[in-house]
Order: sequence, then C-alpha cells, then structure tokens
Amino acid sequence: MTPLGSRSSLNATCAERVRELISEERVADARRLLREGLEANPHDLHLNRLDRLLALPKTAKIAQRDVDRTEEFRWLVQHSDEYRDRWVAVRGKDLVASAESLKELRQILRDREFEIPPLIHRIDTLAIVKLEVWS
Repeated sequence: MTPLGSRSSLNATCAERVRELISEERVADARRLLREGLEANPHDLHLNRLDRLLALPKTAKIAQRDVDRTEEFRWLVQHSDEYRDRWVAVRGKDLVASAESLKELRQILRDREFEIPPLIHRIDTLAIVKLEVWS
C-alpha cells in the first residue's frame, strides 16, 4: 500500500514534468503523461488544472454563415496603393471610411448603422505584397 505522502509527491512530480514538457513545446507528450497521471489519481487538483489547460478547444457547428467578403477583398487588392498605411472600412465594392488610426476610424463609424458591418482592415506595405501575389 502506498502512503498518502508518496502519492502526493508522485502527482507533484508528474505535474512538474508536464510543465517541463509544455515549456519545451512538447505538448503531445505532456498530454500523454498527464493522461497517465490522471489514470493513477483522477482527483488530483493540480493534474486536473493542467488537464483543463491542455484540453483541445471545443468547437460547435452553427447554421449561420459569415458574410461573403469577396467584394471587399477585391476592393483591397484594387485600392491598396491609394490607402497604404491607413485603416479602411469597406462594404461591398465601396469604401465607407478611412483613417490614420483604428481609434479614429471607429469614431467615424460609431454613429453609423449598417445592416452588415463593413470589413475593417489596415493596409500596410507587407499586406500589399501579399495581396499582389493573391490577385
């Protein structure tokens, strides 16, 4: 029979090793070791916290689809040189507003109502290169 102190110390060692594996970016190994530790002691507080930390994200399918932004992306490709280093709000084929900062753009848009919100994007030099490759 294992004394309670030994079990607790074993769980602490398991938790420490899991943390080490995480710091080494060996998450799959950390999950495997954690699973073994939880099989041995499913009620350990530290191991259960680590289990929640390392849990894969949960996703849910919904019927609602996002808006098709094809026109907005085309606009970005066509007008990127004109609005370099600026924030833009684009809806369909139209520029709604542009500004030097996101804060300024949000102030401009604050009192406006949209059935479908505009796409907000910052056009920078790197994005222009990527957009040219994409088009």
